Amino acid sequence: MLEDGPALIYLYLAELDQVAHAHGWESDRWLAELEAFDGELQSFERRMPRGTGVLVTADHGVIDVPAHRHVFIDAGPGLLDGVRHVAGEPRCLGLVLEDALDDRARADVLERWRTAEGERAWVIPRHEAIAAGFYGEVEPRVIDRIPDILVAARSGVAYYDRREPDRSAERMVGQHGSLTDEETRIPLVRFGAFARD
Repeated sequence: MLEDGPALIYLYLAELDQVAHAHGWESDRWLAELEAFDGELQSFERRMPRGTGVLVTADHGVIDVPAHRHVFIDAGPGLLDGVRHVAGEPRCLGLVLEDALDDRARADVLERWRTAEGERAWVIPRHEAIAAGFYGEVEPRVIDRIPDILVAARSGVAYYDRREPDRSAERMVGQHGSLTDEETRIPLVRFGAFARD
C-alpha cells in the first residue's frame, strides 16, 4: 500500500523486447505488440490522477539480423589465434587475449581483426575504448577486467562462434549491444504532469 505523498513507481514491460528478439522489430508481430501497448498507454493516460506524470522509454534500440548476416568467427582464418576468451554478445564482442602474448603478437591479433572485420565493425583496442569514454570513468584497478579488443558491429551483422555449446542465440532476429544509432538512441515519451506544453 502506498503512503500519501509523492511516489516513484517503476514498471518494466518485457513483451516488446521478447518479440523483437524472436521475430525482429520489422515484423508484423512486433508492430502488433507495439500498437497494443500504445493503445493501453493512451487508455492509462486518460485514467491517470491529476498531477501524475508518466515517462515511457526503452533500455536500448534494436536492429534485425537475419541468419544470412551471421558471421562465424571460428571460420575466419587466424581470427581466434591468440584469443583466450570471447566475451560480450553477438553485436559487440570482447576479445581477451592470451596472457603470454607480447606487444607485437597483440598488435598482430588486432591487425588481423581490423583487416577481416574493419569494414563492418569498429575494432578497438582497450586503451582506445577507454580513452573514447566507452566505459565511462575507469579506475586503474579494474582496467584488466576490460577486454583487450572490442569488436562492435557497425553494419547489420552479428558475430557467433560455432564452437559454443549453446548456440540458441543464433535464433534471435532482433539484436542490440553495439554502438550504432539504432541501438543507442531511444525514445522518451512524457504524459500527464510531465507532458510538454
